[in-house]
Amino acid sequence: MVVFCTSALCKRKTSEACLLGEEDFEIFPENEKELKDTCKFAKTTLQCAVDFVDKCGERNFDLFHSNYEKVGKLMDAAAEICRPESELYSRVVQLLPCTRNILRNDEELCQEHSREAIVSLERTMVNNKNAKSERNRLYKLYDCLFPVLTSNCFLIQTTKKCGSQARNTALEIMGKVGLLDSECLQSNRDEALQLLEIVQFLIGEEIYTKQLV
Repeated sequence: MVVFCTSALCKRKTSEACLLGEEDFEIFPENEKELKDTCKFAKTTLQCAVDFVDKCGERNFDLFHSNYEKVGKLMDAAAEICRPESELYSRVVQLLPCTRNILRNDEELCQEHSREAIVSLERTMVNNKNAKSERNRLYKLYDCLFPVLTSNCFLIQTTKKCGSQARNTALEIMGKVGLLDSECLQSNRDEALQLLEIVQFLIGEEIYTKQLV
């Protein structure tokens, strides 16, 4: 447990008090040793965030789009993923040697693939008399659609190179850690899913990440 000794510390943000940023949680381990290191880091830093909020309240909590519930979700995920005797831990360890090359080499490919999919969607949507309103609708949802499609591209590459079981494990982890929780507003969920159905038809690929929206 991290002990906060002074009320002056409560004037800081959580990221300052615990010396971490959201990018610290975007590191994907490449082998079992790195997985153990990541688990140790997650346990320590997430507990620091909990201790900070217990003492200082949520007012200065600035991680994960100021969504404190995400801390609990990550702690629950880490408790299962990081437990060596768990079935999920074994599957994750088996997954790492194959997916590390996808993470290293396919980021640009997936980003470009996602942009092309959205361009195709835009062409379909604006090809009518409501072109302006449809374009505005798409732009409103871009920040939701792009990460959903990019994450899905990772899953597709995982299927091609590592098999469907590896893909299912990766998708399960994405869900447990709430990878896309903050990307799509709940108020836009139905609309986003509707557009993802159109994209799925246009690109001819399953969009596995729809279930995470």
